[in-house]
Formats: sequence, C-alpha cells, structure tokens
Amino acid sequence: MKNADEWEPVALALPPSSLGEGPCWDEGTGTLLWIDITSAKVCRLDPGSGKVESYPAPEWISTIVPCAGGGWIAAAYHSLYRWEPGSSVFEECLRLDGLPAHVRFNDGKAGPDGRLWFGTMDMNGSLPLGSLYRIDRDLSVFEALRGVTCSNGLDWSLDGREMYYIDSAVREVRAYAFDDKQGELGERRTAIRLEEGTNGVPDGMTLDSEGMLWIAQWGGSRVARWNPAGGSLLTEVRLPVLQPSSCAFGGERLQTLYITSASDGLQAAELNAYPRSGALFAVDTSAAGLSGRRPYSFDMAY
Repeated sequence: MKNADEWEPVALALPPSSLGEGPCWDEGTGTLLWIDITSAKVCRLDPGSGKVESYPAPEWISTIVPCAGGGWIAAAYHSLYRWEPGSSVFEECLRLDGLPAHVRFNDGKAGPDGRLWFGTMDMNGSLPLGSLYRIDRDLSVFEALRGVTCSNGLDWSLDGREMYYIDSAVREVRAYAFDDKQGELGERRTAIRLEEGTNGVPDGMTLDSEGMLWIAQWGGSRVARWNPAGGSLLTEVRLPVLQPSSCAFGGERLQTLYITSASDGLQAAELNAYPRSGALFAVDTSAAGLSGRRPYSFDMAY
C-alpha cells in the first residue's frame, strides 16, 4: 500500500464548487455526478472529454442517488425530487413536514436492501436535532436513528451485514448490525474514532474492494483509508484544500477515487492559503490494486 506522500491527487480543471458533496458514478453514461449544495445545482463530468454540465435545482440539493428503474433521487432541504440527467426538471415526490426550519437533509445513499437512507442535520452544527431515515420503495418514511447533530457519510460492509454511519459531531464511524430483509439496524459498535486534535472530522465516505473505508476528513486536508474492523489508519491522501467533503470511486474499472471539496465558510486568509478550495480531485488507485463497487440503487415503486 502506498504511503501518504506517494498518492498523487490531481485537481481537475473545472469550475470550483462552493460546497461540493455527494459524488456518485453513473455507470450507464460513464460520467460522475456531484452536488454543489450552496449553489443549488447538480454537476456532471464526462472524464473522457472533460465536459462539465450543471443543472440548477429549486433549492439546496445535498446528495443524489440512482434509481433502479432509471433516473435519480435528489435530496433537498426537506424534500426528495425525481430527476433525469440532462433535464432541468426536478419533480417533488416526497416532503418531510414538521422538520424545524434549521434542520435539513444531508448525506444519503441507497443500501443493499434497495431502500433509501438519508440523514438530516442541524444547520448550525451544534444541536442533536437530526435523524437518520429509511425510505421504503413506496416512499414510506421510518426514523431509524434520532439525536443526530450532523448526519454524514454512510456505507455498507462487503457482505451487507453492517452499516457504517457518521455523525460528524461525535467524530466516529459507528457500525450497526444490518438486516437487509427488514431494513432494520441492530447492535452498535464504534468502528473508527478520530480523536480531538487529529486531522479534521469525518464527513463523507466510501468503501473499496477490500472492505476498507475512505473517509473525507473535513478541516484536515486529507482523505484517509481506515480499517473498520479494528479502527486502524492505513494510509491517507493529502490534499491542497482544507475542506475535503466526500469521495467515491468511478471510472471504467472503478479505480479512480473522486474527491469533492468546499470553499464555503473559509476566511480570506484561508482561501489565500488554499486556493484550490472547492476543486474536484481524482486519484488513480489502480497501481495499488484497489477499486470501488457500483453504487446501490433505490428500488422505488413507480
């Protein structure tokens, strides 16, 4: 495995995002999609041509998830929208009424069970007012966890028996026993903990072909590879930005790690120190023999 100084992240020549998030590879089109939350748009990159397209959304979008029957689900402030790539139309299909005004959807993914999992966060980042929700194929909504401050990255073990979940405020990746038939969470353990004073807080994450987690460490200028079985740090990709936000594997063989970042909230001195803030980065993992896996799709009833 490469040492930290051997990885070579490449900043792609693209317009920077204010708050880049939620990268996801679209195998059907061979393109990468991601979100610029505070600019309220979905972005799409064709790595072959370098062409970038962006699609304005009706409100802040926090992440997008592929649907098994085609199209995508976009999570916005308090709503879910259906969206077709290339379209400027976002069709609201679900709204969570009763959420406080300063709580919004954040990160989410489809699971191996075909259901949709989304979390909410306190926009002030200080109060445990968020939750993790499970959304069934008929768009029924179930609260799986509550008392969350900043719901962020989630993924599943290679065998699908554990769900890994980040509440950034507690600086942990928690692993829950996962019942893919019922879509229920069981016994919890702490898989990874980033101690106070370490490099950043855990944000978005993805799983590789060996079952290891790649975690964007917001405020820490790095994406680190961790072993969720023992909680050990294996290697890290150091970045010329302060706020890496999320990551996902893409490319024909899923051997490119794409990393989003953000400039949102940085002061002038920080922007001067990190002029690439908001850039999208690509890291070739083929030499290390690592790849990702295809993103799961939401099996929504039509």
